[in-house]
Amino acid sequence: MALGDVLDDPSGDFIQSDGGFPLWYRLWAPCGENLVRVHDRVRNQLRGFDGSGAEVDPIDLPPVPFTEVAPRQFAGAVFALRQAEVTGDVATRLTREDSLRLVNQMADMVQGAPHELASYLPRYVDFRCSEDGTMWLQPLDLDAGGLSGGPSWLRIELDGAARDVRLPDRFDALRFTPSRIWGVSRDEFDRPSVASIPLPPS
Repeated sequence: MALGDVLDDPSGDFIQSDGGFPLWYRLWAPCGENLVRVHDRVRNQLRGFDGSGAEVDPIDLPPVPFTEVAPRQFAGAVFALRQAEVTGDVATRLTREDSLRLVNQMADMVQGAPHELASYLPRYVDFRCSEDGTMWLQPLDLDAGGLSGGPSWLRIELDGAARDVRLPDRFDALRFTPSRIWGVSRDEFDRPSVASIPLPPS
């Protein structure tokens, strides 16, 4: 099964504006022994397919996490990508102060209404499943900058019930089990170590 064959083209959602470019992630995960779930941005659903390729009942998601994006948020989200295109490895070439100055300059040049800018950014940036089929979607964190998520995840049960869960700061979740979440924890000096935390209570 090819994702391009089962998902509608998300470019229809994008509202044309000067200087905008569409960004989204094709998110999918195995969600049980014989089931793959795929995030469908166009339908705002998690769709499922069994081993034969047959589609199972989709799960409707809550309203998208954001419908408007301020110019400063948009600039912060796409800055590293834009600078990498222009100068190469932005992490080793710009100080934090230089980056902030350039983000502010970029925000002044951003064109488009807040709802137009929102149409160009991915709503979710990561998708995982635990062995029991519980689904986890990570929204884009507009306040953190960059095209990544923050400590908040959307937990979706098998029946479609969804709730927001906040994980500890500086903890990057990589694997969800029915009782624990495994990932990488970074200390105050940004040193990583393997860590796990108990599953937050329902």
